[in-house]
Amino acid sequence: MNMFKCFKEHPLVRGKTYFSHLSLAFRTGVRLVISGVFFMVHAVFPFIPIPRKYNCHDMVHALIKCAGW
Repeated sequence: MNMFKCFKEHPLVRGKTYFSHLSLAFRTGVRLVISGVFFMVHAVFPFIPIPRKYNCHDMVHALIKCAGW
């Protein structure tokens, strides 16, 4: 199997270019890491609310909208 085919096959199945897929996946990963940090801070300091943008329920809906699912 051609090495470059591995990089292009999945994004093409999703109707995206390699770089648009890279961008979406990277931004999603960063957002999930930030969300995790907020949840860990909230675990220690329960009086600090988790911002709505980083709430898991809202994040799932944002991902669905962003990915066009």
